[in-house]
Amino acid sequence: EYAELKGVNYKELLTDGPYKELYRREMIALGEDRRSKDSGHYCRLACKAAPQGLVWIVTDTRRESDIMWFQDAYHPTVPILTIRVEAGLDVRSQRGWIWTDGVDNVTSECGLDGFTHDRVLNNDGTDIGRQVQEVVEWAGKG
Repeated sequence: EYAELKGVNYKELLTDGPYKELYRREMIALGEDRRSKDSGHYCRLACKAAPQGLVWIVTDTRRESDIMWFQDAYHPTVPILTIRVEAGLDVRSQRGWIWTDGVDNVTSECGLDGFTHDRVLNNDGTDIGRQVQEVVEWAGKG
């Protein structure tokens, strides 16, 4: 949505590179404005664009209100499983992340820090593939 409104490169905004950082604060502000008027705005857009299937994987939810929207819209008809992928600050720094005040301490980045997820995966260099396989097996039982 932001790329279309501003005429910037959508694919570059999906990366974690410097191009995205040029627009990040403005993207956050737009997202907060949209959510203040309609907390389900982006959830509905994601569902509209998603292919229909037995399993949806919704990535990058950043707020409890996003998760609540999916639970209200689909549960109990569809089981909702929440999975958090995290890495320590030291590992993130080694990967090039630099903490930015006004970006990394706002709801879009830390809104789910206190949320209890069904599963937490550690992306610190351990075998993430094994952890994902465990989730797939676990989800198949649910």
